[in-house]
Amino acid sequence: MPDRGTPARILVTAFEPFGPPGGPVRPENASETVLRALLARDPGRFDALLLPVDPRCEVALARAFDGDPPGVL
Repeated sequence: MPDRGTPARILVTAFEPFGPPGGPVRPENASETVLRALLARDPGRFDALLLPVDPRCEVALARAFDGDPPGVL
């Protein structure tokens, strides 16, 4: 683990929330629930960016972490 003075960077990919066949879709996915709980448990420990499920998320995330991938419009 990094030094407590340096926030760890977490990259999380979003998945569409799902539900049982014929049942209602869950309001959020399990990994989002776990990440939100982790962030609430130790504020400032992680440098995290939570994005909604959207096709543009990977681009927004890359730019937020100064990755701005070449060839992405």
